[in-house]
Amino acid sequence: MQHFIIWSAGWNCETYVKKHMESVNNQSYENYTAMIVDDASTDGTWKEIKRYRTNKCRLFRNNVNRKNAFNIANILKSNIKGNDVAVILDLDDWFAHDDVLARLDEIYTTEKRWMTYGHYKHLKSQQPMKAYPSKVVKDRSFRKVHLYWHHLRTFKGFLLHRIKDEDFRGPDGKYVPNTWDLAVGFPILEMTPSAKFRYVPEILMVYNALNPLRISSGARGNLREYFRGKPKYDLLGLEVGNG
Repeated sequence: MQHFIIWSAGWNCETYVKKHMESVNNQSYENYTAMIVDDASTDGTWKEIKRYRTNKCRLFRNNVNRKNAFNIANILKSNIKGNDVAVILDLDDWFAHDDVLARLDEIYTTEKRWMTYGHYKHLKSQQPMKAYPSKVVKDRSFRKVHLYWHHLRTFKGFLLHRIKDEDFRGPDGKYVPNTWDLAVGFPILEMTPSAKFRYVPEILMVYNALNPLRISSGARGNLREYFRGKPKYDLLGLEVGNG
């Protein structure tokens, strides 16, 4: 039986908090903690978070907007245990159904996986979400190909603990304002043996592309190439996840 840390961070998500938190609160699998970060919102996000919080929630509120790379590197990393499973669900997205955590528990418990990624419903234009080609997984050449590390993204805490703080930062030494998925995703993908690697074809979450505050792919700029050019993380031995 797994303990999940549902990581929900966002900024000015007032319109979507109710939908998000109801999808969390209604999960049939109950062994989880919801870590919710209001990243210095200027609307009613914090009020809505408190309205729908339960005793499974841990709330955090930043005084200034930090972005997800900082938040994951400092808040999530400091509060997740090695065998916890992080489930990344932005505050303006929501689970696709009430049995998402139950499905993930089945995968992590019976298959002994370390991480999963998969398929999601896109509210604007559904795109085919493919799994990484087996050769890419075998060669761990993730930085050389298109990023297939799609939502719903989940991973064991011990993987996050091994990511260096410097790898959450850009060439200017500051935590990156976007592309956190590359900063976190590449190390996790590279550290995970293929036997612990899992693509989940079922739709487990809804990606809220209707939110006008979503960062466009063009805003990522040169940071994509910066992270692709960083050194590859070492592959971990299977014994690492036995603790």
